Amino acid sequence: PKLKDIPSPHSNDVLCGRGGSTNRHIGNANFRQLIASNKPMYVTLTKKQKMMVARSIVDTVRSQDPPGRFLQKSAETGLWFDIGRSRALEKTSQALREKHTGPAASASSVVVTVPIHEEDGS
Repeated sequence: PKLKDIPSPHSNDVLCGRGGSTNRHIGNANFRQLIASNKPMYVTLTKKQKMMVARSIVDTVRSQDPPGRFLQKSAETGLWFDIGRSRALEKTSQALREKHTGPAASASSVVVTVPIHEEDGS
């Protein structure tokens, strides 16, 4: 997928930044639903397990067709660019920690399944 100089995001992209248009973007709505459906489990986990949940959510976004990207708008060019994996993980972890994420997830929400066993590497 294209990672910079993106003229317009697609529906699977998660837009970074404040404001109504960002919040109303369908990719952000889907991201918030993923966050909300995983939050009850997230608060009970160890730090290492929490990171695994955040990774799984980022991977879920990125494994869509077309692949979802975490995008930020360049103030200079007005074009979008991918913020990269580490910032996407930060954004996801922060969203999982936040007290309020808007409307509660519906019963049909997708819950990311994360292996709880300890794993080495990545």
